[in-house]
Amino acid sequence: MTRYMQTLACRFHPDAPLIEDYRAGDMICPMCGLVVGERMVDVSERWPTSQDSADAKDRSRVGAAENLLYGSTDLATTTTTANTKGSLKDSGRQIGSRMISQISPADKTLRDTHRKIQSAAAAMGLTKRVIDQAFITFKQCFENKCLRGRPENVIISSCIYTACRQQGSPRTVKEIAEHSKVTSKEIGRCYLKIKGSLANSSSVQQIDIKDLVPRFCNELALEQKILIRKAVTHIVQRATEICNIQGRSPTSIVSGAIYLACSAANENITKKDIEKATGASPSTIGIIYKLMLPNAAKLFPHDFVFKRPVAELPRCNIGDTHRLMGDYEKALCFLQKALSIQENVKYIPLGCATTYANLGETYSDMKDYSMALIYFQKGLKIREEKLPNNQPDLAIIYHNIGKYDMALKYVEKVVDIGQERLPPGHPHLIEYKETLEKCLLSHLCALYIAVIIFHNLTYERAQED
Repeated sequence: MTRYMQTLACRFHPDAPLIEDYRAGDMICPMCGLVVGERMVDVSERWPTSQDSADAKDRSRVGAAENLLYGSTDLATTTTTANTKGSLKDSGRQIGSRMISQISPADKTLRDTHRKIQSAAAAMGLTKRVIDQAFITFKQCFENKCLRGRPENVIISSCIYTACRQQGSPRTVKEIAEHSKVTSKEIGRCYLKIKGSLANSSSVQQIDIKDLVPRFCNELALEQKILIRKAVTHIVQRATEICNIQGRSPTSIVSGAIYLACSAANENITKKDIEKATGASPSTIGIIYKLMLPNAAKLFPHDFVFKRPVAELPRCNIGDTHRLMGDYEKALCFLQKALSIQENVKYIPLGCATTYANLGETYSDMKDYSMALIYFQKGLKIREEKLPNNQPDLAIIYHNIGKYDMALKYVEKVVDIGQERLPPGHPHLIEYKETLEKCLLSHLCALYIAVIIFHNLTYERAQED
């Protein structure tokens, strides 16, 4: 055999494109008519097709590739003949209905559930490996009949959560509950039932808290993302050994560690920012931060570069946490301790201003508005001296003490600067716009009240005259 035969080309015209004669099965050279190959295999579809349209792209009636998830139930192929309106033709109605009725209810349930699992998992950004594992788990439970009587969405969510645990994909019950619109308790109960029915229940792994760190850090607008991620990973690992956080949820621990690392690295990240990324409440973040703070020096890696020393880490957050919990006596106690350290040990002007603001908010929650006003004014005086005119903290303080016209002035500056320097979806820019809306609303309410008071005074004087 020559090299032309090996490459299936004409020996006299090797560059000429060959013509295939489908009827005879020959490959012919168009230049000289030489039959280069014979009895070629036709790999196109069989001529008896399952559709009426002759120009269909794929008229094969052998079905799709075998899906190993369904087992032997996937070997059948269901075909119908349809007209342009999508309904069965009169001549094929009986054949079509007979083919449809051949699918058993169990197979129909498996197929429908598989589609729903794919849809739910795609919304959570899960991989195909997790989706397949979730369906296998559902199929085992369906065959064992261990989930009878439970709502379908609860079963699907629980199977997805079980698959995440089996495949080592970090997802919490709370995250899955938010996507599936069911409660965490329902998912937890169903998960325990599934785990007990699985033959290889040991394959269900515990959530590794370190796996949550990269995903949560990516949700935050961090300037030092690599540094913070490395520090948080080390903190959560050490905190589980030396801090009293046993029994706390992994999400809460990671949230507190992120807040601690951001404070030490001087990142402008608030508890509300972390709440949006992790789902942990600000009070929970503060509690974990309080438990980690006494051992903060031992939690960070040896090569961590502190932008703020451990001794200067914010301690008024402990008091602020007690305020959010409604324990005002402890809140005032911790805030006064923090203020004493900031004023006497090492004077930190802006730290004192923050503590004054927290004291003012605490007294405001206690309905002691005279004391709240005193502390708000103290904090405002420091910030007016130390901060530039475009600082959003000034707007917040003016808003708290009721000077809405001044608050509007500063917030408008902040929003203009934020729109120039920050991307449209940046969380700080969104927060500035929300503050502007609050200031506008408060200013309008104050003007409305002033107009009513003026109108009443005018009316009373008119009555007297």
